[in-house]
Amino acid sequence: METVAVVKEPRIMGIRAEASCFHWAIVEGSQEVPVLVESDCTSSPIDSSEPESLAFLRERFLLLLTQFDPVAVAVRYSERTPGSGNKDGVKRRLRLEGVIVEAVQGMRRQIETGPLKTIASNLESKSAKKYLEEKEFRGVDWSKLKTPRREAILAAVSLLKKTEGD
Repeated sequence: METVAVVKEPRIMGIRAEASCFHWAIVEGSQEVPVLVESDCTSSPIDSSEPESLAFLRERFLLLLTQFDPVAVAVRYSERTPGSGNKDGVKRRLRLEGVIVEAVQGMRRQIETGPLKTIASNLESKSAKKYLEEKEFRGVDWSKLKTPRREAILAAVSLLKKTEGD
């Protein structure tokens, strides 16, 4: 009997943080034909303090890294800190992004961070925002997904390899 080796496609995780949660997506395939394996949002308990929330979300993030075993993680950063509005929420988001980046490095995974401009560049596109307004992205139906989840998917797809011949 002949043994057939099963080649596992590399998985990439995309992350888009908010003040008290993070949206995540696991993708496989290529940039041209991405396959969404799974995606969700992980939130901290409502009544938790900020340190408790960060510890809870870090633990959940590490569980996802172990469960899905991505070879790389793409973290979508904000474009810039706005001059007005909810500054506390922005600061909490930035701290959560820092916790996630530290956790990825601690697990010795490849990581790429950046705003939508970096994601667009990795996708060889002038604008990633145009993808967010559509009902699907390269065969992935995201008509029922909110923008932060779409951003996590885009971030993950931006790290997938391009197919040969491009």
